[in-house]
Amino acid sequence: MKAWKGLKDWKRKAELIKVLGVNQKAGVKVGDEIEHPLHGFKTKVVAVYKDFLGNERVLTEHTKRHVEEEISTDERWRKEVRRYGLENADRVLAEPNLVLEDTHRGAYIIAKAFKVRGKRRFAGVVLPKSNLHYILTVQPMSGKFEGDRYIKLYERKTEGSD
Repeated sequence: MKAWKGLKDWKRKAELIKVLGVNQKAGVKVGDEIEHPLHGFKTKVVAVYKDFLGNERVLTEHTKRHVEEEISTDERWRKEVRRYGLENADRVLAEPNLVLEDTHRGAYIIAKAFKVRGKRRFAGVVLPKSNLHYILTVQPMSGKFEGDRYIKLYERKTEGSD
């Protein structure tokens, strides 16, 4: 039974590779200055992570500051989820429960579930379709993905995730 679950997970990943790629390198290292893919200004790389497909994802100084500033003004559960997502971006990317396509933003969201105040929440690392190496933001999500905004591209259920 365990082998069958592994095979099903592998098939879902194979479909996801068509969208996100596999083992792609960002070509930058911590401390490099890069151009922001949406706004064009220069910002420094503060972290380079690998996702569960082996692709490199880049967190910049601008994005980190943006998320930290939002943490100070957001409602309480959202603050906790953002903080978790920012501090554990490597875990979110390496062990996601969901990969979503956000049809409103034109982005992909790699999300990991965890409990906040007894409720299951998701920390989502947002990648713009225009440059998949760049982390656009880390956002809190309630777990309601109905409607036409989100398309589930990949879902993995793990023990203890709810």
